[in-house]
Formats: sequence, C-alpha cells, structure tokens
Amino acid sequence: MAAEKTAEKTALVIMAAGLGNRYGGLKQLEPVGANGEFIIDYSIYDALAAGCGKIVFVIRRENLAQFRDTVGRRAERAADTAYAFQELGDLPAGISIPGGLPQGRAKQWGTAHAVYCARHEAGGRDMIVVNADDFYGRGTFAALAGFLAGGRLAEADAKAETGAKAEASAKAGARAEAKAEEERLRHEEEERLRHEKEEKLRHEEARRKSQEEAAARERKQRPVHRK
Repeated sequence: MAAEKTAEKTALVIMAAGLGNRYGGLKQLEPVGANGEFIIDYSIYDALAAGCGKIVFVIRRENLAQFRDTVGRRAERAADTAYAFQELGDLPAGISIPGGLPQGRAKQWGTAHAVYCARHEAGGRDMIVVNADDFYGRGTFAALAGFLAGGRLAEADAKAETGAKAEASAKAGARAEAKAEEERLRHEEEERLRHEKEEKLRHEEARRKSQEEAAARERKQRPVHRK
C-alpha cells in the first residue's frame, strides 16, 4: 500500500455494509492474500496508486471495530480514511417510507442508498465506488481516475471558456454603455447649444422689436412743423 498520503480530488468509496448471510459471515473481512490481506486491501492499493486521495468505508455501525482494527488500520496509515454508516433512516429530504421503517428489517436498502450515505465523508469529491468483495485490478482504477481527471480538465476548460465569454460580454457591454453615454452627452450638448442659439435669437428679436417700438414712439412724439 502506498505510504504517502495524497490530496487528490477523488475518493474511493467501498461498499462494505453487506450482511454476508449466504456466505455465513463478513466476506469483506475474509483473508485471501499470503499475508492475510483482504480483497479490500488490493482495491485500496490500486486506487491510491491511481491517485485517489481519500478512502471511505460504507459499513454497518456495529461492524466499525472489526473494520477499524483490521483493514481500516492499514488504510489509515496510507491515506485519509473515514467511515460512513449505512442506516435505514438516512434518507434524502422529502423521502419517507410509507408506513414507516419495516420492523425487524436488517438488510440495507441497496447500493444507491449506500453511495448516498457516503456523501458527507466524501466531502464533495468525485467518487470511485467499488464492492468490498470484488477484485477490479489496477487497470480499472487507472482508467477510472483518468476518466475523472479528464472530466475535471474538460470542466475546467469549460469554466475558463465560460469565464472568457462572460468577460468578453462584460467588456462589450461596458463599451456599449460607454458609447451610449457618449451619445447621450453629445445629444445633451447639441440640445444645450440649440437652446442657447434659440435664446440668443429670441433676445435679439426682442431687442430689435423694442428698438423699433422705441423709434416709433419717438417719431410720434416729435412736433410737427408747418410752414
């Protein structure tokens, strides 16, 4: 198992809450390797080698000690490790079981619910979800990690492109606003000059009329000299 802790954006989520009724016990914790390794150990090793940065065990609460004292202890030495409990009452908001939870039910709801129960411990990371008792091989984890990394790069490129478009749109909008403001100011200046010109013409016209009226009155007031 890799010795150094990583800080990548992918969590390995291990579905390990099964009861193992048909097997007769917790086959998730059944040694299969030469040194007592579980199948989980191989999945963790390969996932960390592929760049996963966190391990999340989805288990039954009553099995915590068994997991933590075995594979959990080994995982905790290699990476950030957490335990999520798949409990029947942990349901999405607005979802309820008609008639309430079945009395005496011990079996979990299923894989989708197990993934849902890991949401808090995964902390918003991308998740590679595996069964605790299935062997996948290093190539599988490398392919999944590559796919997720490519998706993040594509997402980053899309965000960058969206950001560039938004910036270009904002600049274009600012230019349009500046042009509109310039046009408004130009129109206001033209209106001001036109108004001043009209006022000047009115004043000149009023002065001319006043002068003409004054001249007319003066003519009327002049005495008439008769021979």
